[in-house]
Amino acid sequence: MAHDEAASGKKFAFVLLAFQVVFIVLFGVFAEYHWDAKPQSHRPADANGLVKGVRQADAAKSDAPYNPDYAMKDFYPMFQDVHVMMFIGFGYLMTFLRKYGYSSLGINFLLAAFVIQWATLMRGFLHMHDGKFMIDLTTLLTADFGAAAILITFGAVLGKLSPLQYLIMALIEVSVLEVNEWVGVKIFKTLDVGGSIFVHVFGAYFGLACSRVLSRWEYSANGFNTLKYTTKTTDLFSMVGTIFLWMFWPSFNSVMAPAELQQRAVINTYFALASCCVATFICSFLFHHGKISMEMVQNATLAGGVAIGSTADMVVNPYGALIIGFGAGVLSCVGIRFINGILESKLKVHDTCGVNNLHGMPGILAALISAVVCATASESVYGSRY
Repeated sequence: MAHDEAASGKKFAFVLLAFQVVFIVLFGVFAEYHWDAKPQSHRPADANGLVKGVRQADAAKSDAPYNPDYAMKDFYPMFQDVHVMMFIGFGYLMTFLRKYGYSSLGINFLLAAFVIQWATLMRGFLHMHDGKFMIDLTTLLTADFGAAAILITFGAVLGKLSPLQYLIMALIEVSVLEVNEWVGVKIFKTLDVGGSIFVHVFGAYFGLACSRVLSRWEYSANGFNTLKYTTKTTDLFSMVGTIFLWMFWPSFNSVMAPAELQQRAVINTYFALASCCVATFICSFLFHHGKISMEMVQNATLAGGVAIGSTADMVVNPYGALIIGFGAGVLSCVGIRFINGILESKLKVHDTCGVNNLHGMPGILAALISAVVCATASESVYGSRY
């Protein structure tokens, strides 16, 4: 058994090496720095001349709020918040499983690092000009968003696949994810500043579809749930991930908003999360025999950030953000208490980390709220510019 595991690990190492070499070659052929990251001598003109016009033209064509005049000063700190969410928040959130702590952190680390490269390439291929695509801070951020979707999917199938299978799953999912977002944004003009639709919903239901495919093994083995036991220690480690995600979620929802709308996005997310946290504890005491349910606290307290994501930069007003957050918290707790069992018993879909409750249903709620807010938007509220 030990010999087989060692041989399998070595094969996986060579597969990883092969993929990394391919990535290096593709980056060498197709990727280049954005004008602002290039040496002065390689820019179209001096910093006070034509290059300023090139920057403005690039920013005008971009879907992201990249502005080189404030990129490192104001944009990078929010990007770093999102980066922490990927590697610490998601990693520790999944450590509640007693026998999958190493997988939760280790494979999460590997998948995130692997996916940010592949997502950069896939997005670049969809936005190429003259056979090249440029990389700036916005590119790094959208790669992190792609990693978020894959880590959400990872949560649905945690403990069910080998490292190589996780890698193949990520390759396929990133390809579909980037094309799906390109179609949604470019063709259907979908507004989703916080990624609730293109990241959370997509990642959750891709993961649940994978889980359904794996159900034959899962239920015939009839032992997977015995490996899901938690301990006080694993629950405490999981709460570290929850708190990191909860603290930095306003950055996640606001970083892709235009600069003048970022403050509104932060405010809306801030209050949605606070209201969601209160709702979660209310439901926990009501549904869990008057006690705190760690499963609900670890997951449902974050649902408000997902539910407000698509409309984070829109005018929903602080009280509206509180209502959205509270509703998302209740919805997520209902999912944990009632819907999980239905998915397992009726549909044979085992959701290891409850991604349907944290990302799936709140993401659908976000889409519905976005449709209503957009339909009721008026010039008197937003002005003629919007």
